[in-house]
Amino acid sequence: MKTLLIIYGISWLILLIVYLSSMKKRKERDNLFKNSSKEPWYYYMMMILAAPLIVLAIPVTLIDDYKKDKAQRKRAAEREEEQRREELQKQKSENDFGKSVLLTDNDVKTKCVLLGKSIIDLVGEQHYDNVFNKLDVISLGKRYALQVQKCKNEWPGDSSKLYVIDLNEPDKIDYDIYHHIRVDDSYYGAWQVYLLHTLWHILPHFQHGCYAYRTPIYDYNDIKKIELGFSEAKFDVKVLSMVDDNNFMPIISKYQNKYFISSCYWSDWSGLVRELVEITIRNSKVEKIYDVSRNVEFEYDCGIRL
Repeated sequence: MKTLLIIYGISWLILLIVYLSSMKKRKERDNLFKNSSKEPWYYYMMMILAAPLIVLAIPVTLIDDYKKDKAQRKRAAEREEEQRREELQKQKSENDFGKSVLLTDNDVKTKCVLLGKSIIDLVGEQHYDNVFNKLDVISLGKRYALQVQKCKNEWPGDSSKLYVIDLNEPDKIDYDIYHHIRVDDSYYGAWQVYLLHTLWHILPHFQHGCYAYRTPIYDYNDIKKIELGFSEAKFDVKVLSMVDDNNFMPIISKYQNKYFISSCYWSDWSGLVRELVEITIRNSKVEKIYDVSRNVEFEYDCGIRL
């Protein structure tokens, strides 16, 4: 718009100069303003005002369309490039997962499952401080604490969030929690990072935010606890009783400095889903968390739209 006004102003000045020059020559030639057949004064004023619009309408429209088309092509190219990078990243992560070394220590595997189940219970009781105390291989500096910002139920789609608070400056909070966290570089440490990463899914949500809610599944006993609660549901959870219990167990593996967590959850809008998450730990810091994939093992949709 600013460019259009500048062009219009320049065109108007040019036309005004041409018009005044023409008027001067005509006046000198035949005394235009004493001629009884002269046009009304507003005729020339309208011509001066409207002429730039007529002259510039087509080129300005073409230029504007060109710019919009160019911007759209640029955004499309950026989206394609982003999708290409995402696909390459996904393929690399899946390949690395295939090369990774599985956690085989049954005691640690059992410990991971029990920790996951205890956190579900504590969140249900809203004992959030106890949740963070359970994550015993994750630590913060002495002046910091990990807390939950519960959704305020004020706008559709509101969800709870995790943040770090500075105990010396209570008004100073940071939602980038991994900037402050230190964690053991181990299978168990990666599992605790995964639990923290997915914790917000089981925290309180409001209206549309409930689409993100999920129920972690670690064995068939967790499946049996699922309450569909909708008479129109066409999915029978008992079908899953025919599946080997090991199919629900989390898989934890490592390749180089990357840990891979493959774990199941239940969603009323997806069904039984197994997700793969890549967690990179370097120098006891969480360097990267990448959600690699989500595969629906058993489809289900409650039919409810929030």
